[in-house]
Amino acid sequence: MKKEGGEELDPIEELIAMGRETLELATNCPKDRKCFSGSEGPCHCVKGIDKLRRRLSAEIKYLESPKGKKNAGQCSNLHHLKGIVERMHKEPGIIGVLQPFPCCSVSSDLKSNNPKGKRIEVDVVGDEGRTWVKVIARNPKSLHMNATGEGSYGQRSIVDQGQDFVKVSRDHPVRFHPPLVRFAFLNGLTEEVEKELTSLGVRVEIGPPSKERIFYGNDDGISGVLNLDVSTMLAYASELTNSSPQGMIFREPILSEQAEWERKRPLKPILDRLFENRELVCCETAVKDFESILATVGGPKEKERSKEFILRVRVIPDNPSDRVRSLNSNGKMKERSRIVFGTADAMECVTVSANSGFCRAATAQGIHLSVFLHESRALTEQKQILIP
Repeated sequence: MKKEGGEELDPIEELIAMGRETLELATNCPKDRKCFSGSEGPCHCVKGIDKLRRRLSAEIKYLESPKGKKNAGQCSNLHHLKGIVERMHKEPGIIGVLQPFPCCSVSSDLKSNNPKGKRIEVDVVGDEGRTWVKVIARNPKSLHMNATGEGSYGQRSIVDQGQDFVKVSRDHPVRFHPPLVRFAFLNGLTEEVEKELTSLGVRVEIGPPSKERIFYGNDDGISGVLNLDVSTMLAYASELTNSSPQGMIFREPILSEQAEWERKRPLKPILDRLFENRELVCCETAVKDFESILATVGGPKEKERSKEFILRVRVIPDNPSDRVRSLNSNGKMKERSRIVFGTADAMECVTVSANSGFCRAATAQGIHLSVFLHESRALTEQKQILIP
């Protein structure tokens, strides 16, 4: 790398220049993300991108300091961060970088072996959550020595880390399957260590990311059984979704807002397409609460519609999974939601719901649920203002 005048950069200057180029690349949005449109301002659609940019900026600042210039060759993380940024732009369906995932299994060795945070950090989360990528920029000889017990005392080897990733991935299934764990080695790896990692279930990749984009799986991952939340049954029966919302007037601002959503994005056709050729189920608590709400605020047409619809749904006993049952209570963690989502989790089927609050609260506690989320629609037949 050369300066503008043609002079060769010294190693430190070259490293700093590489860091600045990487930081600029980290500001751009990956091409298959929603906010990629050439719009002004940095990318914000990838979770953790601000953390990645902060780490890059801190690394550059350190390299520019006297201490950094003295020790840069020994302790710079720029090559690792650059590898993450490059993966971010090559990985299909990326949703996050530098994402922490806690170890949820009580019996897991990770909790005792890794007392610091009881979690791992995934460099790149791709394929809409179905793939976890760890980027490794270390020397293959050093990796081999650590893996064979010749490294520093107490330092976890890359094989130990592979075990951790595979164990924690089982605690965070996506569509009821653990994410595929991939370790990307930028500078190579010895055959012995590669075999050990592969035997654990880690997919090993050597060298920089390929220019060819590889997609893992080509279906939407939704099984043939759908669990219906109360919010979905209300939306399906609502007068708002079953007649033209044009000219509908309501006193309640929330209903006026939902009418505007329905004008722009009709919900029933979306649900009809989703329900087609799939078995619909709901738990006893969901049916009971749905019928109670319907009896209180439902209009005549909404009640008649609901009678016909409920004949298509198989009612199942309440049976929430242990992991959903164990979620800590807070404002978004209502008991009904715990039962509805937990029963689907135990059955390993997708829940259809408008309750995004519960899903966010569960995710904050390290539980990722399989959910098809849609916009809310309330029962409106008795609340519409009639214009003479």
